[in-house]
Amino acid sequence: SNDQIIFLHRDDFENDITNLKTFHLWEKVRDELFAEGEKRDESDPPPRDMPASVYLKMRGWRSDSPVKRTFSWFNIDFEYGGDETVTSLNNMGFPGEDFFITDQRGYWTLFSDFYMRFREKILLNKPVTKIYYSDNSVTATTADGDEFIADYALSTFSSGVLGSGLVEFDPPFPKWKLEVIYRFRPVYFTKIFLKFPRDFWDDHEWIMHAGKKKGEFPTFYDLDRPGFFPGTGVLFTSVTGDESLRIEAQDNSKTMIEVMATLRKIYGENIPNATGELGVFYHFG
Repeated sequence: SNDQIIFLHRDDFENDITNLKTFHLWEKVRDELFAEGEKRDESDPPPRDMPASVYLKMRGWRSDSPVKRTFSWFNIDFEYGGDETVTSLNNMGFPGEDFFITDQRGYWTLFSDFYMRFREKILLNKPVTKIYYSDNSVTATTADGDEFIADYALSTFSSGVLGSGLVEFDPPFPKWKLEVIYRFRPVYFTKIFLKFPRDFWDDHEWIMHAGKKKGEFPTFYDLDRPGFFPGTGVLFTSVTGDESLRIEAQDNSKTMIEVMATLRKIYGENIPNATGELGVFYHFG
């Protein structure tokens, strides 16, 4: 079936343990979870909200095995940046279509033409530290002491920045607005890219790692495929939450050792080492 083509499961002992029966069971309860989240939306009062794990248990699902935890990680941690015990049911819903950008020029090309037209009016490397606002004007103060005054201003800070205290607002936000800001939980997501001299992995889009330790590089994505980067020998894996913070705090060489140790559990000791530098990208939101 199509599921067999898209993914397979491997354990820490080089075994293919793909179980489509368990997958279809998860698929059913996952869709019920997303449907319930969309039904409630954010209009449901906070006292009636619950972590996704509570609803899953009510539907008879417990993520109590390596395979089950991997399914939960893929559809919850990977999508929302936190595991099922902290992800709000009210904020869940069916994900839209996923796109993987293969344009090697990078995201900057989306904005470069716009930037070039206004280059003299756009200031870079000028972090804002304070914003004073009134009914008549707005004053933004930067880290180097410059002030910019305007009749109006548009703030595009993320909820994570607003809740961090890095920018002082004068007057302070009202309590109702602070409550909304602080209810948004910051999430952490790390992408790790590895290049190998040759392919040694299964010919599947997703290789799911059902390890005993939760969050230990749960998925590997094969980028050496038609439509992506065939012939490059590149694998992509990711971690979220506390694992993301841990990986971010250590040297890339240590991360390389950890990823290779996991891959050797999955595919044996004879696989080649990744070549060159590890590509590690951190996201905070």
